Amino acid sequence: MRFKTLFFLAFSATTSLAFADTVENKNGQVLEGMIQSENDKEVILQTDGMDISILKSEIKNITRGKMAPKPKPKEPPAPVSSAPVPFQGQKPSKEEPIDLSKLERPIIVFDERTWKLAVQDVKNNRVVAYFVLEGQSVQKWSELVTAELYIGLRTDPKYFVEYVHNEAMKKCPKTEWKVLKDEPHDILYEWSIKDCAGVPDQSEIVRVFFGYDGLHVLHYAIKLGEIPEARHQGWIEGLKNSQFVKP
Repeated sequence: MRFKTLFFLAFSATTSLAFADTVENKNGQVLEGMIQSENDKEVILQTDGMDISILKSEIKNITRGKMAPKPKPKEPPAPVSSAPVPFQGQKPSKEEPIDLSKLERPIIVFDERTWKLAVQDVKNNRVVAYFVLEGQSVQKWSELVTAELYIGLRTDPKYFVEYVHNEAMKKCPKTEWKVLKDEPHDILYEWSIKDCAGVPDQSEIVRVFFGYDGLHVLHYAIKLGEIPEARHQGWIEGLKNSQFVKP
């Protein structure tokens, strides 16, 4: 099964990356970078040091230009090793509304099916974007991809994951839980719930990691059962390889 990279400007309406080559998909979303190679099936675009494969069937337009000097990448701030703070992050100031155009945005590796951005919401310094399969919605879905950014939250991901684990076990003691990757400031895990009172059967793969602007949480969820074996490893690799772009 082949996974493909689709790009979504979920956290930003505009971009200010120092690139001139642009690739626009059929939904009018644009990714900027330097085109490394191109053939009948795909375009390889380098952006922020990553080579991204974009299927030709998803591309509406390609514009080539001269690459501007690339600024030296910033290092994410050091994490704060402390107990978890509320997931709303820092309380926003009424005088300083959130400027989404300045926040890093996700580049998510989806599977070969058609996914669309269904809803984006900003509340209490949390930006969340929901992606559903074609023909579904956030009210009625069978599979769901969620991208969250907790702006300014510097709690170490391991404390975030521990908190979620503890809360899940309180509500559903038979929750199956497995850590798939545990690296400094980057954790991947999966869980599944079955026969828990008041909670529908569900399975989920989750990645929690630091970015420049706060804590990112990427989820792939499926209702009413376990993730099919044919897709399980693909979604693990897809979340591992998903990245973010800082304007």
